[in-house]
Amino acid sequence: MTEQQYWDEIRKVIHIFDKTKDLQEFYKEASDEDVLEFTKTLPLMEGLGDLCYREHRYDEASNLHYGKALVAALTLLARFRDNDEFYQNVRRIRWKNALSDYHLAIEKWKEGQANIEETLAGILERGIWVCAKNQAEGVLLTGINPSYDGNLDEPFQPISFNECSGRYWNPLKKILRSFIEQEKAAYFDLFPLRVTKQLHEFEKNVPVSLKAAILEVSQREIERIRPRLIIHANSTSSFYWGTDTEHPWMGYQLTPIEMPAELTMKGKLYKIEGLQHSDKIICKKDTTRLIGTYLFICPYQSGGLSRLSKDRKLTEEDVLRLWNEYVEPNK
Repeated sequence: MTEQQYWDEIRKVIHIFDKTKDLQEFYKEASDEDVLEFTKTLPLMEGLGDLCYREHRYDEASNLHYGKALVAALTLLARFRDNDEFYQNVRRIRWKNALSDYHLAIEKWKEGQANIEETLAGILERGIWVCAKNQAEGVLLTGINPSYDGNLDEPFQPISFNECSGRYWNPLKKILRSFIEQEKAAYFDLFPLRVTKQLHEFEKNVPVSLKAAILEVSQREIERIRPRLIIHANSTSSFYWGTDTEHPWMGYQLTPIEMPAELTMKGKLYKIEGLQHSDKIICKKDTTRLIGTYLFICPYQSGGLSRLSKDRKLTEEDVLRLWNEYVEPNK
Protein backbone atom coordinates (compact mmCIF):
# COMPACT_ATOMS: atom_id res chain seq x y z
CA MET A 1 0.00 0.00 0.00
CA THR A 2 1.30 3.42 -0.91
CA GLU A 3 1.53 6.31 1.54
CA GLN A 4 -1.34 8.05 -0.28
CA GLN A 5 -3.55 4.98 0.11
CA TYR A 6 -2.65 4.84 3.79
CA TRP A 7 -3.75 8.42 4.36
CA ASP A 8 -6.92 7.83 2.31
CA GLU A 9 -7.84 5.08 4.77
CA ILE A 10 -7.08 7.36 7.71
CA ARG A 11 -9.31 10.05 6.26
CA LYS A 12 -12.21 7.60 6.08
CA VAL A 13 -11.94 7.11 9.82
CA ILE A 14 -11.60 10.82 10.52
CA HIS A 15 -14.61 11.49 8.31
CA ILE A 16 -16.71 9.09 10.34
CA PHE A 17 -15.74 10.83 13.58
CA ASP A 18 -16.42 14.25 12.06
CA LYS A 19 -20.08 13.30 11.77
CA THR A 20 -20.52 13.23 15.55
CA LYS A 21 -19.59 15.26 18.60
CA ASP A 22 -18.23 12.39 20.66
CA LEU A 23 -17.59 8.67 20.62
CA GLN A 24 -20.66 7.79 22.67
CA GLU A 25 -22.87 9.37 20.02
CA PHE A 26 -20.86 7.61 17.32
CA TYR A 27 -21.52 4.22 18.94
CA LYS A 28 -25.25 4.89 18.81
CA GLU A 29 -25.53 6.30 15.29
CA ALA A 30 -22.91 4.61 13.11
CA SER A 31 -23.78 1.43 11.25
CA ASP A 32 -21.77 -1.75 11.72
CA GLU A 33 -20.38 -1.15 8.24
CA ASP A 34 -19.10 2.26 9.31
CA VAL A 35 -17.46 0.83 12.40
CA LEU A 36 -15.88 -2.06 10.51
CA GLU A 37 -13.99 0.45 8.38
CA PHE A 38 -11.58 0.46 11.29
CA THR A 39 -10.64 -3.18 10.67
CA LYS A 40 -8.83 -2.08 7.50
CA THR A 41 -7.31 1.04 8.98
CA LEU A 42 -6.18 -0.29 12.37
CA PRO A 43 -3.17 -2.37 11.18
CA LEU A 44 -2.02 0.55 9.02
CA MET A 45 -2.00 2.92 11.98
CA GLU A 46 -0.32 0.38 14.24
CA GLY A 47 2.24 -0.54 11.59
CA LEU A 48 3.27 3.06 11.08
CA GLY A 49 3.53 3.41 14.86
CA ASP A 50 5.86 0.39 14.90
CA LEU A 51 8.00 2.01 12.21
CA CYS A 52 8.28 5.25 14.20
CA TYR A 53 9.10 3.26 17.35
CA ARG A 54 11.92 1.36 15.65
CA GLU A 55 13.31 4.66 14.37
CA HIS A 56 13.14 6.12 17.91
CA ARG A 57 10.49 8.67 16.90
CA TYR A 58 8.60 8.03 20.09
CA ASP A 59 6.54 11.22 20.06
CA GLU A 60 5.04 10.33 16.69
CA ALA A 61 4.55 6.71 17.68
CA SER A 62 2.74 7.52 20.93
CA ASN A 63 0.82 10.69 20.20
CA LEU A 64 -0.04 10.12 16.55
CA HIS A 65 -0.15 6.59 15.19
CA TYR A 66 -0.60 4.45 18.32
CA GLY A 67 -3.03 7.05 19.63
CA LYS A 68 -5.21 6.81 16.52
CA ALA A 69 -4.90 3.04 16.47
CA LEU A 70 -6.06 2.87 20.09
CA VAL A 71 -9.11 5.01 19.31
CA ALA A 72 -9.93 2.70 16.41
CA ALA A 73 -9.43 -0.44 18.54
CA LEU A 74 -11.59 0.92 21.36
CA THR A 75 -14.32 1.84 18.90
CA LEU A 76 -14.38 -1.69 17.53
CA LEU A 77 -14.41 -3.13 21.05
CA ALA A 78 -17.29 -0.86 22.07
CA ARG A 79 -19.43 -2.14 19.22
CA PHE A 80 -18.38 -5.79 19.20
CA ARG A 81 -17.58 -6.56 22.82
CA ASP A 82 -17.89 -10.32 22.44
CA ASN A 83 -15.09 -10.39 19.85
CA ASP A 84 -11.83 -11.47 21.51
CA GLU A 85 -9.75 -10.22 18.57
CA PHE A 86 -10.87 -6.64 19.18
CA TYR A 87 -10.14 -6.98 22.90
CA GLN A 88 -6.63 -8.25 22.16
CA ASN A 89 -6.08 -5.33 19.78
CA VAL A 90 -6.77 -2.84 22.58
CA ARG A 91 -4.44 -4.58 25.02
CA ARG A 92 -1.62 -4.88 22.49
CA ILE A 93 -1.76 -1.26 21.36
CA ARG A 94 -1.98 0.00 24.95
CA TRP A 95 1.20 -1.97 25.67
CA LYS A 96 2.99 -0.43 22.68
CA ASN A 97 1.76 3.01 23.64
CA ALA A 98 3.14 2.54 27.17
CA LEU A 99 6.55 1.56 25.76
CA SER A 100 6.55 4.73 23.66
CA ASP A 101 5.57 6.86 26.65
CA TYR A 102 8.45 5.47 28.71
CA HIS A 103 10.95 6.18 25.96
CA LEU A 104 9.49 9.63 25.44
CA ALA A 105 9.89 10.41 29.16
CA ILE A 106 13.51 9.23 29.04
CA GLU A 107 14.27 11.26 25.90
CA LYS A 108 12.78 14.41 27.44
CA TRP A 109 14.89 13.85 30.55
CA LYS A 110 18.02 13.48 28.40
CA GLU A 111 17.39 16.84 26.75
CA GLY A 112 17.94 18.60 30.07
CA GLN A 113 21.26 16.88 30.82
CA ALA A 114 24.64 18.37 29.97
CA ASN A 115 26.21 14.91 30.03
CA ILE A 116 25.17 11.39 31.00
CA GLU A 117 27.44 9.13 33.02
CA GLU A 118 28.75 6.16 31.03
CA THR A 119 27.21 3.45 33.22
CA LEU A 120 23.78 5.09 33.05
CA ALA A 121 24.09 5.50 29.27
CA GLY A 122 24.78 1.76 29.05
CA ILE A 123 21.67 0.97 31.11
CA LEU A 124 19.47 3.20 28.95
CA GLU A 125 20.90 1.66 25.78
CA ARG A 126 19.39 -1.69 26.77
CA GLY A 127 15.88 -0.33 26.32
CA ILE A 128 12.94 -1.34 28.49
CA TRP A 129 10.66 -4.26 29.15
CA VAL A 130 7.02 -4.08 30.22
CA CYS A 131 4.71 -6.99 30.96
CA ALA A 132 1.81 -6.98 28.50
CA LYS A 133 -1.88 -7.90 28.53
CA ASN A 134 -2.35 -6.84 32.16
CA GLN A 135 -5.80 -7.55 33.53
CA ALA A 136 -7.75 -4.69 35.08
CA GLU A 137 -9.48 -4.55 38.47
CA GLY A 138 -7.84 -7.67 39.89
CA VAL A 139 -4.54 -8.34 41.69
CA LEU A 140 -1.47 -6.42 40.56
CA LEU A 141 1.95 -7.73 41.57
CA THR A 142 4.68 -5.09 41.39
CA GLY A 143 8.46 -5.22 41.40
CA ILE A 144 11.21 -2.70 40.69
CA ASN A 145 13.14 -3.70 37.56
CA PRO A 146 13.05 -6.39 34.88
CA SER A 147 16.29 -8.34 34.74
CA TYR A 148 18.90 -7.87 32.01
CA ASP A 149 19.77 -11.00 30.02
CA GLY A 150 22.85 -9.57 28.27
CA ASN A 151 21.04 -9.00 24.97
CA LEU A 152 21.18 -5.32 24.01
CA ASP A 153 18.24 -5.65 21.61
CA GLU A 154 15.10 -4.42 23.32
CA PRO A 155 12.35 -7.09 23.42
CA PHE A 156 9.32 -6.07 21.40
CA GLN A 157 6.94 -8.95 21.98
CA PRO A 158 3.83 -8.53 24.18
CA ILE A 159 4.49 -11.18 26.85
CA SER A 160 1.88 -11.57 29.57
CA PHE A 161 2.54 -12.49 33.19
CA ASN A 162 1.00 -15.89 32.52
CA GLU A 163 3.48 -16.48 29.66
CA CYS A 164 6.57 -15.66 31.74
CA SER A 165 8.59 -18.51 33.23
CA GLY A 166 11.83 -19.04 35.09
CA ARG A 167 13.32 -18.85 38.57
CA TYR A 168 11.90 -15.40 39.23
CA TRP A 169 8.48 -15.91 37.68
CA ASN A 170 7.41 -19.41 38.67
CA PRO A 171 7.13 -18.78 42.46
CA LEU A 172 5.15 -15.59 41.79
CA LYS A 173 2.78 -17.34 39.41
CA LYS A 174 2.26 -20.03 42.05
CA ILE A 175 1.24 -17.38 44.58
CA LEU A 176 -1.29 -15.89 42.13
CA ARG A 177 -2.41 -19.15 40.50
CA SER A 178 -6.11 -18.72 41.33
CA PHE A 179 -6.17 -15.18 39.97
CA ILE A 180 -4.29 -16.14 36.80
CA GLU A 181 -6.89 -18.85 36.16
CA GLN A 182 -9.66 -16.26 36.61
CA GLU A 183 -7.81 -13.76 34.36
CA LYS A 184 -7.57 -11.31 37.25
CA ALA A 185 -3.77 -11.08 37.60
CA ALA A 186 -1.31 -8.45 36.35
CA TYR A 187 2.39 -7.72 36.76
CA PHE A 188 4.21 -4.40 36.62
CA ASP A 189 7.75 -3.18 37.32
CA LEU A 190 7.76 0.39 38.62
CA PHE A 191 10.93 1.09 36.64
CA PRO A 192 11.10 -0.94 33.40
CA LEU A 193 14.83 -0.32 32.85
CA ARG A 194 16.54 -3.68 32.36
CA VAL A 195 18.97 -4.15 35.24
CA THR A 196 19.90 -7.20 37.29
CA LYS A 197 21.25 -5.70 40.51
CA GLN A 198 18.76 -3.28 42.03
CA LEU A 199 21.01 -1.82 44.73
CA HIS A 200 24.40 -1.70 42.98
CA GLU A 201 23.19 -0.95 39.47
CA PHE A 202 19.80 0.76 39.54
CA GLU A 203 19.80 2.70 42.82
CA LYS A 204 23.46 3.67 42.46
CA ASN A 205 23.40 4.89 38.84
CA VAL A 206 19.90 6.13 38.03
CA PRO A 207 19.38 9.72 39.29
CA VAL A 208 16.30 10.81 41.20
CA SER A 209 15.09 13.10 38.41
CA LEU A 210 15.07 10.24 35.89
CA LYS A 211 13.36 7.92 38.36
CA ALA A 212 10.62 10.52 38.82
CA ALA A 213 10.12 10.88 35.05
CA ILE A 214 9.82 7.12 34.61
CA LEU A 215 7.65 6.58 37.70
CA GLU A 216 5.18 9.19 36.48
CA VAL A 217 4.48 6.99 33.43
CA SER A 218 4.23 3.89 35.64
CA GLN A 219 1.73 5.59 37.92
CA ARG A 220 -0.47 6.50 34.95
CA GLU A 221 -0.42 2.88 33.81
CA ILE A 222 -1.23 1.55 37.28
CA GLU A 223 -4.09 4.02 37.58
CA ARG A 224 -5.40 2.82 34.22
CA ILE A 225 -5.24 -0.85 35.30
CA ARG A 226 -7.04 0.14 38.51
CA PRO A 227 -6.20 -2.97 40.58
CA ARG A 228 -8.24 -3.76 43.66
CA LEU A 229 -5.28 -5.37 45.42
CA ILE A 230 -1.63 -4.46 44.86
CA ILE A 231 1.12 -6.73 46.18
CA HIS A 232 4.46 -4.95 46.20
CA ALA A 233 6.98 -7.75 46.73
CA ASN A 234 9.96 -5.55 47.50
CA SER A 235 9.61 -4.01 50.96
CA THR A 236 12.91 -2.11 50.74
CA SER A 237 11.32 0.09 48.05
CA SER A 238 7.95 0.65 49.72
CA PHE A 239 8.67 4.40 49.93
CA TYR A 240 7.81 4.77 46.23
CA TRP A 241 4.15 4.26 47.19
CA GLY A 242 4.13 7.02 49.80
CA THR A 243 5.07 5.29 53.06
CA ASP A 244 7.71 8.00 53.65
CA THR A 245 5.76 11.27 53.69
CA GLU A 246 8.97 13.32 53.52
CA HIS A 247 9.80 11.64 50.21
CA PRO A 248 6.35 10.62 48.95
CA TRP A 249 7.08 9.81 45.27
CA MET A 250 3.70 8.50 44.01
CA GLY A 251 2.32 9.87 47.24
CA TYR A 252 -0.70 7.71 48.00
CA GLN A 253 -2.49 8.41 51.27
CA LEU A 254 -2.14 5.07 53.05
CA THR A 255 -4.14 3.91 56.04
CA PRO A 256 -2.60 0.91 57.87
CA ILE A 257 -4.96 -2.06 58.25
CA GLU A 258 -4.74 -4.48 61.16
CA MET A 259 -4.35 -8.13 60.24
CA PRO A 260 -4.05 -11.44 62.07
CA ALA A 261 -0.56 -12.23 63.40
CA GLU A 262 0.14 -14.88 60.75
CA LEU A 263 -0.36 -12.30 57.96
CA THR A 264 1.40 -9.50 59.84
CA MET A 265 4.53 -11.66 59.91
CA LYS A 266 4.53 -11.62 56.10
CA GLY A 267 3.88 -7.97 55.32
CA LYS A 268 1.96 -4.77 55.93
CA LEU A 269 -1.48 -3.97 54.55
CA TYR A 270 -2.67 -0.48 53.67
CA LYS A 271 -5.81 0.98 52.17
CA ILE A 272 -5.40 3.80 49.66
CA GLU A 273 -7.58 6.72 50.73
CA GLY A 274 -6.40 9.28 48.16
CA LEU A 275 -3.28 11.31 47.45
CA GLN A 276 -1.13 13.15 49.98
CA HIS A 277 -1.39 16.93 50.00
CA SER A 278 2.23 17.55 49.13
CA ASP A 279 4.03 19.47 46.41
CA LYS A 280 6.68 16.74 46.44
CA ILE A 281 4.56 14.00 44.85
CA ILE A 282 5.27 13.30 41.19
CA CYS A 283 1.59 13.16 40.18
CA LYS A 284 0.21 16.67 39.81
CA LYS A 285 -3.43 15.65 40.27
CA ASP A 286 -5.78 16.04 43.20
CA THR A 287 -7.41 12.63 43.00
CA THR A 288 -6.70 9.02 42.19
CA ARG A 289 -8.67 6.14 40.69
CA LEU A 290 -7.20 3.84 43.36
CA ILE A 291 -9.28 5.04 46.31
CA GLY A 292 -10.35 1.85 48.10
CA THR A 293 -7.54 -0.25 46.64
CA TYR A 294 -5.53 -2.33 49.12
CA LEU A 295 -1.72 -2.31 49.07
CA PHE A 296 0.15 -5.23 50.64
CA ILE A 297 3.90 -4.65 51.01
CA CYS A 298 6.06 -7.68 51.65
CA PRO A 299 9.70 -8.79 51.23
CA TYR A 300 11.14 -10.13 47.98
CA GLN A 301 9.41 -13.46 47.39
CA SER A 302 10.97 -15.10 44.38
CA GLY A 303 13.94 -17.08 43.15
CA GLY A 304 17.02 -18.52 44.78
CA LEU A 305 17.97 -15.19 46.35
CA SER A 306 14.96 -15.27 48.67
CA ARG A 307 16.09 -16.11 52.18
CA LEU A 308 12.74 -15.83 53.88
CA SER A 309 11.74 -18.45 56.39
CA LYS A 310 8.70 -20.50 55.51
CA ASP A 311 6.43 -18.65 57.94
CA ARG A 312 7.28 -15.33 56.23
CA LYS A 313 6.78 -16.43 52.64
CA LEU A 314 3.54 -15.45 50.95
CA THR A 315 1.34 -18.30 49.72
CA GLU A 316 -1.61 -18.62 47.39
CA GLU A 317 -3.83 -19.09 50.43
CA ASP A 318 -2.55 -15.80 51.89
CA VAL A 319 -3.45 -13.87 48.76
CA LEU A 320 -6.88 -15.46 48.63
CA ARG A 321 -7.37 -14.52 52.27
CA LEU A 322 -6.37 -10.91 51.63
CA TRP A 323 -8.83 -10.79 48.75
CA ASN A 324 -11.73 -12.54 50.48
CA GLU A 325 -11.42 -10.87 53.90
CA TYR A 326 -10.43 -7.33 52.93
CA VAL A 327 -10.93 -6.57 49.24
CA GLU A 328 -14.15 -8.36 48.42
CA PRO A 329 -16.17 -7.24 51.49
CA ASN A 330 -15.39 -3.60 50.59
CA LYS A 331 -16.37 -3.95 46.95
